[in-house]
Parts: sequence; structure tokens; C-alpha cells
Amino acid sequence: MQKSILMNKRLQIVVLGMTTLMSTTAFAKSYFVATNGSSSGNGASIAPFGTFKDACAIAKPGDIIYLRKGTYTNPGYGNGNKGNNSIPAIGCVGSPSAYITIRPYGTEKVKIAFDSFVGIRLEGNYINFDGFEVVGRAQNITYNEALADWWIGSNLYNGNGIVINGHHINVKNNIVHDTPGSAIYINEGGDYSNITDNIIYNAAWWSTKGTTAIGMVTAKSSNGSTTQNIKAMNNLVFASESRIFSRVPTKGFAELKIDEGSGTLIQVNEGNYRGRYLIKDNFYLFNGKGITSSSTNNVDIQNNTLYMNDTTISGKFTGLRLDAVKGGKVSNNAIAVDITDLAYSVTKGTSVSLSKNYLQGGDDVSTLPAGMAMVSNLFTDPANLNFSVRSSIPNSVQIGASMTVWNKLKQKADNYGIKIKPTNWTPDYVGQTKAIIDGVPAGSTLDYSQWPSKVLVTFPAGVTFGGYSTFELRIDTPYPR
Repeated sequence: MQKSILMNKRLQIVVLGMTTLMSTTAFAKSYFVATNGSSSGNGASIAPFGTFKDACAIAKPGDIIYLRKGTYTNPGYGNGNKGNNSIPAIGCVGSPSAYITIRPYGTEKVKIAFDSFVGIRLEGNYINFDGFEVVGRAQNITYNEALADWWIGSNLYNGNGIVINGHHINVKNNIVHDTPGSAIYINEGGDYSNITDNIIYNAAWWSTKGTTAIGMVTAKSSNGSTTQNIKAMNNLVFASESRIFSRVPTKGFAELKIDEGSGTLIQVNEGNYRGRYLIKDNFYLFNGKGITSSSTNNVDIQNNTLYMNDTTISGKFTGLRLDAVKGGKVSNNAIAVDITDLAYSVTKGTSVSLSKNYLQGGDDVSTLPAGMAMVSNLFTDPANLNFSVRSSIPNSVQIGASMTVWNKLKQKADNYGIKIKPTNWTPDYVGQTKAIIDGVPAGSTLDYSQWPSKVLVTFPAGVTFGGYSTFELRIDTPYPR
């Protein structure tokens, strides 16, 4: 009798949906997706679905969606169309105690290749997206092609790898590379999202939209919490840089210089997001810039390793830049840039807590605040990818990212044949400036009266750019006329 009563109580707990091990795992199912699958399948291993959308339509909290080996692509992939549609968004919805997991089956390798504006869009909630290779077409795009598209902004040249629109999403253990735009991007969502243990490289090359390898932009709160809700940890980001001048048409002007291409950008208008960010134990190597936080409160940047993130940027601020940032904690970071550049920069009333950060570069020691210390040689042997800090650096606490994390990421890179190195791209600022001015929409008129600082473009009747009938080009590198 007692045993029967106990069993009935357990059944009641499951039926009522209380948070217990039984309630979150007892009825979990596995569904399969394959390149030769079909919407008429049932998701079983012998009758797999053909798309994420099919699987998400029936997956319940706690379920696992397995992708079988192969390459998955967006509609029309490779057909030469610069405006291809993206793979349908992943709208799976798990629960707080039972995430839906999307991952390759067993040890099979799954590649998601795209030539659209987005490779994978995660619009659902409570999702684990784990263990994929996401690859764009950046290697197949030439500089001249991307430059010729500057006034157009086609999807092909601005494609982002993984876009997070939902909340409570874990993006982990992925390799994301050759994305013309951002590799992983939080946009209009992202609360309680973790971006962890990923390898990202060759990102942000061709986009004119001001991109970054990892972007946390316009995040939105799901419940008003003020805790550390959005995290980027244990990632390797390298060889990601802007090669094309960015422009935001809705501003009415563009500054013709390269000022984007960060390893990570955190940017949310002050007060629009209440939670905290944590950027920790990441390796940023050979990118256009290191870490940039702009107009964002409560950003904690701790124990990161930044090395020679000064590849294409027009200016000197190439390490860690904080612009109008308040309430964050910046500690135990190791930042090395070229002697002609600045490892640390603050602007517009930034107010953060600084502790035990070490810099190597061209910074003026006399103007550095407490918590920022200059050294002449920071890393043991960076030429051979040994990014442990030198023994001369006080080691009562860990400075820079964890070498345990590095060894794990490096081993994964080796397993995939990934070479960790700079691109050695050399921007042609003057040539690009001239090409953009020469490439204005047909029928436009140019006002050179403020040359060499500005050129005003007036479009023909009925033509606008970002809603403007005139558009100002602000010149950073003029050429002889």
C-alpha cells in the first residue's frame, strides 16, 4: 500500500510539471534531421526531417534534435544571387528546467554553409546550440566585389553566422568562420545567453554594417533582472577584421575610415538593458580591434588575453576601448598591441572599477589610471602561440585568460587543421576612398567645396539613401584631385 501511494505521488509530481529530475527527463525524445530528410518524415533515425523547422514543430522541452553528418545550406546557396534567403529560423522553445538541445549526432561533423544575411537565426528560447561548424563565403568574395557593393549593401557581403534573437540560449563548442559580417551576434534579444567555448576566425571582413566577431548589440531583457545574464567565455577569436569602410545610411553621413572589426563589441544604449555582461577567459588574437564597449552599463571584462588586435583599423585605439561605460569591472586582463597603438582607451565619462590589468603598447604611463600597469614584454612566447604571462608579472591571481582554456581551444583548432595566425591584409585607405566617391549612384552630383574634409552627394530625383536625398562622405584619407 505504501509503495502504491508513493508511486501515485511521483506520478502527480510529473503531471503537475514540478521541477524534478523525473519531470524534465522522463518523456524526453530524440529527433533526427538529415540532408536527405523530408518534411514527411517523423523525425526517427530511419525517417529524419529535412529542416530545423520540421523538428522544432514537434520538439518539447528536454528533447534533443540531432543533425546527421553533412553540409546544410540556405535556399539557393551557391547560385550567385546576392540576396538569397536565409535558412528558416530555429524557433524551438524549451523550458527553464529543460532546454531543447540541437547538436550533431555522436561524433559526426555537421557544417552549416550560407551565402545569405544570416546562417542560423535562433529565435526560440531555452535552447542549447552545440557543436557545429558554421561557415560563410568570405573567402570567395574579392575586395573589388565587396567595394563595388558599398552603395548597395547586398546580403552576400553582410552575412552573419549565428544570430541570437531569443532568450536563454547557449551557443557553445562551435567553429564559426569566414562570415562576411559578424560570427555570433545578439540582436533584439539575448537575455541569459551564453557564448562559450567557440572558435571564431575570419569574421567581419566585408560587411559595411559596422560588424564584429562577437556582437552584443541591442540586447533586451526578458524579466528585468540585474544579474550577470549575458556571457562570452572561453572563446578563441582571431583574424577577424573590417576591410571595408562601414556606413549607417540612417545617420546621413559616413566616415570613410575603418573603425570596426572588434573581437567583441558590447553596445546597448544606456539604460535599455538592465542585466550585466561578463566577458571572461577569451583569447583575442590578430583582430582589427580587441574589445569595445560603447554606451553600455554594467560590463564586467575579466581575465582576457588580447594580442596584436590592430590589423586594419585606421586609428590607434586597438586594445580595450570603453566609450560611455558605467558600472563595470575591468580586471586581470593582459593586453598587448603595437608600440604605435594604444592598449587602453576611455572616452565620454566612462566610470568603471579597474584592477590588475597589464598593458604592452604605446600608452602614456603618466596618464594611465590605477589598475592599469605598463610592461615592456607581457607574454612568454607569442610568436609560437605561448600566451602565458611572463614570470615577472605578479601572479598572485590569474592574469589574462586561463592557459587550461587555451590548451583546450588550441587542441580543437589543431584537430580541425585551423592555423591560428593573422591575415596580413593591408588596407588601401586612399584607393577605397576614391572608389566609393567614384561609385556613387548614377545621376548623383558631387559637391567638393569642402574638400579634402567632406564630399556632399546629392542623389537624382526619386533616389534616397537611408531616407536621405543627400549624403555626406567625411574624408579621412584624401587623394590628389
